[in-house]
Amino acid sequence: MRWLAICLALGMAAPAAASDDFQFRAEYGPHAVGFKVVQQYDASRSYRNGFDAVTGETDHGPQARPIQTLIWYPATSPGRALIYDDYLQLMATDDRFDLGANEVKYRTEQELREYLTLGASAAHIDSVRKQAVHATGDAPAEQGRFPLIIYAPSDSSAAFENDMLCEYLASHGYVVIASPSRGAHARYMTDGRVADDVESTRAQAADIGFLIGYAATLPDVDPGKVGVVGYSWGGLGNTFAAVADSRIRALVDLDGSVRYFPKVLAAAPDVTPDRITVPLLFFADREDPLGPGIDSRPGSFVARIHHADVTEIGLRKLSHDELSDDGLRFLSETSHQGDTLKDREESYAWLARYTLAFLDATLRSDQAAAQFLAATPASNHVPADVLRIAYRPAAGDGPSMQGFAKLLHDRGFSHAIDAYAAYTKEHPAFHILDDTFAAWFSSLLDVGRSGDAIGLCQLWTHVYPKSLDAWTDLGAAYEVAGKPALAMSSYHEILKIDPHNHIAKQRMASLASEKRG
Repeated sequence: MRWLAICLALGMAAPAAASDDFQFRAEYGPHAVGFKVVQQYDASRSYRNGFDAVTGETDHGPQARPIQTLIWYPATSPGRALIYDDYLQLMATDDRFDLGANEVKYRTEQELREYLTLGASAAHIDSVRKQAVHATGDAPAEQGRFPLIIYAPSDSSAAFENDMLCEYLASHGYVVIASPSRGAHARYMTDGRVADDVESTRAQAADIGFLIGYAATLPDVDPGKVGVVGYSWGGLGNTFAAVADSRIRALVDLDGSVRYFPKVLAAAPDVTPDRITVPLLFFADREDPLGPGIDSRPGSFVARIHHADVTEIGLRKLSHDELSDDGLRFLSETSHQGDTLKDREESYAWLARYTLAFLDATLRSDQAAAQFLAATPASNHVPADVLRIAYRPAAGDGPSMQGFAKLLHDRGFSHAIDAYAAYTKEHPAFHILDDTFAAWFSSLLDVGRSGDAIGLCQLWTHVYPKSLDAWTDLGAAYEVAGKPALAMSSYHEILKIDPHNHIAKQRMASLASEKRG
């Protein structure tokens, strides 16, 4: 519900109370949907560090990072009926698992007071709280393995902020797991200081990684098919995660902050567009629409992704806060920038349908879903004024050490110099540092690949002909391979660079002695 605080801070007009509840209009799938909550900790990271960053009070509770884990899953039959208030109660315990019932009730009421400030009536809020949700509790899980979707919430928001989308995906055969958006050491994710925002975004990315690891232990999850859906700031967190975690095979950004916060990205030099290599579906809101084939923010991170397929959809009837259904639930039916609540319901339904099609095409190789994505919106019966779509195919694999290592494996390390010339011609920005060669060489020797180490060292001396380390290691590799004449030649090269090099002189003397002996 972070969007509420943002609206207040910006002085945005509050909506009038709704006369009807928001209705989810996309078609649920054939699976019943179960829901459960797992309260767990990531013991590899600290959170409060002995005190509460919000109250300043000493905290003697667990210092490990709390991960409130919400799971929607395909079920064989419905379980216990749930209402939206069952989700709302989770806000109070999203980073504290030891609160009593009275404290949970108090904190929930405090969160809901923000809606009153925006103009929602108490009667409408009460109506929303009682609304039935699609998922049910304690439902028996289906047998089999399903693709995994991690949902990454927006700035400081609850894990269930897009519960309808999560339920929808689960009904179509996905296990969907989410945890709250929390900063590195506090309930709030961002505070405007770039260094802190980067630290907290990395914490959210680590949460995603933790959830993927946890999901791999579940019997109904296929750990080889993983996608991450992120809304707003969660669309920055999932980008950080995708750069570091090759288990992620698909990204969906619901107006993700990766497109709008260049200062945060600049402070994370490892998170670059060239390192996004999995398909991305990006939704932009009506305030920042996409023209056909045009990114309205040229030069943005998304516009510079060239080594992954990118599908961009500009939503013409949904504002940023309306890309989460918790916002839509509390918005009125009154016209909003000329659009009715029904208009927004239908737009959100198309968001859900395109998200499902993208995930089906990417994670399940579903040809019908791929055809749906490739078709024009009109062909898919999307009303003309709902969305615009643009597709940009990947321009090929990006340069990487892993990619070059694979090329050397395919061509043979003995052809490393020719392979490097071909790779750098295709990727002019690719370059291997002197220290990287040294570490790579040592690693090859560690796994008994002395022949490959020689080939790599030959490339090393080719790229850095004045590197003493390169020639020294090449000489040592030749010695290990039983090629003293070639080793002697390498040490001669060292003396051309450094005539007084004692290591080269010592090894040459030793080799000469062995030859005489």
